[in-house]
Amino acid sequence: ERSMNTLGKTSFAALLVAIVAAAPATAADKAKKIALEGNWKADKDVALVKYMKFTRNKYEVNIGGEVYKGTLKLNADKTPQQIDLTVTDGPKYKGKTALGIVKIKDGVLTWCSSQPGAKRRPSRFAEKIGDARFLLATFKKAKK
Repeated sequence: ERSMNTLGKTSFAALLVAIVAAAPATAADKAKKIALEGNWKADKDVALVKYMKFTRNKYEVNIGGEVYKGTLKLNADKTPQQIDLTVTDGPKYKGKTALGIVKIKDGVLTWCSSQPGAKRRPSRFAEKIGDARFLLATFKKAKK
C-alpha cells in the first residue's frame, strides 16, 4: 500500500511538471489569439475580402459579398502563424477547412489562405493580391 501511494504521488508530480512545462506555449497562443480577436476591416477597397471578425475560436468573413462563419484554430508556434478556418455556415464549402497563415504587425493583419478544402497551406505570403493560388488580404482593426 505504501509503494502504491508513493507511485501515485510520483505520477501526479510528473503530470504536474508536464502541465506546467506546457503552460508557456498555451499562454503565448492565448495572447496571440487575443491580439487577433475583434473586427478587422479590409485595408484596401479593391480587396475581395471586405472584413473578418474573430471571437474566441469563431470567425466570420465577407468574401465577395458572401458571408462565411465557422471555427478557427491558431498555431502560434509556427512562423508565420498558421490558422485553420473551418466553414460551418455559408453559401458553400460547409465542413471544409481553409489552411492559412496570418501575421499582425504595426496594427495590420495580413492573411493568406488556400481555398477551403485544398490540402496545401501557403508557406509564405503571396506577393500580391490577386495571386490565383491563394487569397491574400490586409486589414486594419475596426474602431469600436
